[in-house]
Amino acid sequence: MANLAHRQSQTPVHTFTLTFEEQEFNEGPVARQVAEAIGTVHQEVLLTESRFLEGIKAAAASLDQPTFDGLNSYFVSRAVREAGITVALTGTGGERVIWRIIRALYDCNGCCGLWQSGAASRQ
Repeated sequence: MANLAHRQSQTPVHTFTLTFEEQEFNEGPVARQVAEAIGTVHQEVLLTESRFLEGIKAAAASLDQPTFDGLNSYFVSRAVREAGITVALTGTGGERVIWRIIRALYDCNGCCGLWQSGAASRQ
């Protein structure tokens, strides 16, 4: 989505990602590489334990249903707003949606023929 936006936009596209001190949970380096590859203005938001604890009450109060993704979105959204941006698209859960679309196309190949390679592999 960010790549498509960057290609069409007349103004810089900004990307944000949460980073963590614990390297086993930190996707920051990969997000930085993707941002560099597509040419966005990228900002990393370091979410330390103390920053998380400072914001947890406000984050929890902002949720309409319990979800950990909602907490991630809260901290990223806060950084986005602090950067002066008022509209943002989130990629949270996007891979699940894409996977469901791919799976649906694969499963329906017999009825709609949209996934030809899947049809060949099933026969």
